[in-house]
Amino acid sequence: MDALHSPSLLGRSVSQTDQPTSFMSDSWVRPDYYPSSDDDQPVQEPDDTDQSEKLKVKLLAAWNNMKHGFAVKTKTNFKYESPIILLGKCYCCSKSEKEDQRRQPNNSNILTTFDRFKRDFSSKIWFTYRKDFPKLYGSPLTSDVGWGCMLRTAQMIIAQALVMHYLGRDWTIHHTQQNRKETMLHRQIIRLFGDFPGNDSPFSIQALVRIGVDHGKRPGDWYGPASVAYVVRDAINQVPDFHPLLSQVCVYVAPDCTVYIQDVIDLCTQHWKAVVILVPVRLGGEALNPIYSQCVQSLLAHELCLGIIGGRPKHSLYFVGWQEEKLLYLDPHFCQDTVDTRFRDFPTSTYHCLSPRKLALQKMDPSCTLGFYIPTHAAFNRLVKDMQKLVTPPKDQGIYPLFVFQDGRSIDIEHSHIKPESNRFLRIRHLDKKGRLKEPSQDSEDFVFL
Repeated sequence: MDALHSPSLLGRSVSQTDQPTSFMSDSWVRPDYYPSSDDDQPVQEPDDTDQSEKLKVKLLAAWNNMKHGFAVKTKTNFKYESPIILLGKCYCCSKSEKEDQRRQPNNSNILTTFDRFKRDFSSKIWFTYRKDFPKLYGSPLTSDVGWGCMLRTAQMIIAQALVMHYLGRDWTIHHTQQNRKETMLHRQIIRLFGDFPGNDSPFSIQALVRIGVDHGKRPGDWYGPASVAYVVRDAINQVPDFHPLLSQVCVYVAPDCTVYIQDVIDLCTQHWKAVVILVPVRLGGEALNPIYSQCVQSLLAHELCLGIIGGRPKHSLYFVGWQEEKLLYLDPHFCQDTVDTRFRDFPTSTYHCLSPRKLALQKMDPSCTLGFYIPTHAAFNRLVKDMQKLVTPPKDQGIYPLFVFQDGRSIDIEHSHIKPESNRFLRIRHLDKKGRLKEPSQDSEDFVFL
């Protein structure tokens, strides 16, 4: 039995006698903070409509898993002689390690560089489509198949920030000396994203969809990488200040590809809060501009990078690394049964993926959101300094960086008397094959480049 399926990690199975419990104590939960859950409502017998909807969801889930390659087990090929980058870590096989593998090819006690990479990758929290969860706000939907992938990738990038904050970048689920506190924190982080409305899950699909309504989205609508950044920001802003996990973390979304330095400092003042910086960008017109390829790779190699919310049009993926010209990602398009995270020892195996997948860098959709985890003020200063080189295409000499850091506050810039013509803006306009101006695609969002 491997470490991922170890009983010490998964906990005991949920039985009929188990009672849903919360890791939060009653001393801090405000009864009026969240709407009452479905558990408080009288039980109703399912009607024919509900049964028909469930059958439709099952068929859709089966077709979805086949369409996205989850119906059969696939294997991604890696080149052992090429380094693998995974969220700021480099896995490169040394000459001595290659010689050891040649001499002892069947020695299972040797932990290779590739083994360490697989352990690191499989420890990333993986959120996917789910079915048969409580109905979404103002909707009969009980599954997010076909439309919720962007919300799931946003959940993954926030979960990675919380893992880095509470467990550290080097933590894996395979630690043989993993203590009770780490195991508990691992479950508590996943529970924040559980598919049940209520106090324990402020990032649940139900909570995010409800916030999306305030942003003009209806349940079942598809989100873009920019709009979903604001949704998760609002979700964390609605959590009480005394939340045991989220009180130490905040989210900043950069407007117009600009991180305003004083805005970030103001957000984290008094006792510095760890901040997740999300930067929505667009790296080209209809396709990724090749001049940004090296910038994307450099960002994913930075130790403070949380990854990229991206993918293809209406096909969101969570990019976490690369090898040569291929991006590594976690795919949310696998439909799984809903796990009841309200139980103390709910199983966690379906929240981790053992199989990395790759996408050619040039196939990446230009519309994406970059994520960074900033634990301290010193780390923020380091990010500002490092990004000046990493976000600028090598041959562009700073003309069109991915994004910029700006002194001051956004409100000060907006109300300044700088003439518009003194600013440098590049607006993306789409042309058809005959060179005529056309409307922006509904699959993407509008961006302004500095």
